[in-house]
Amino acid sequence: MHTSPWKRAGIFVLMLNFVFATFPAAAQTGLVGTGEMLAAESRALHLAEIQATLNRDEVRTQMLKLGVSPERVEGRLGALTDAELQRLAARINQMPAGAGVIEVVGIVFVVLLILELLDITDIFTGI
Repeated sequence: MHTSPWKRAGIFVLMLNFVFATFPAAAQTGLVGTGEMLAAESRALHLAEIQATLNRDEVRTQMLKLGVSPERVEGRLGALTDAELQRLAARINQMPAGAGVIEVVGIVFVVLLILELLDITDIFTGI
């Protein structure tokens, strides 16, 4: 039985594919310390807390009145350090329940102003 060179090349490529597909993929692992894990969980908790407060309708309305889009705030929250997130979450928790919309917007404004002064963002150049 005679096979064409193209068939042989195709069969050879398929055989190589099967051989290399059976090799286990190299995985890089490392130890994750307890401190790193707690810091990541703490950051996620603070971020969720702040986002829950900022997602309230009255807060969003006030931010839009001040000319700050919620999308920009979300982007800026991602740029905050763990310490800044912790301070912001602590201030939000200290506010009285059912009040403090102005304070939340003020805190967001102060955080944005600090980021602007540190040349991390340029949100106020477009205003």
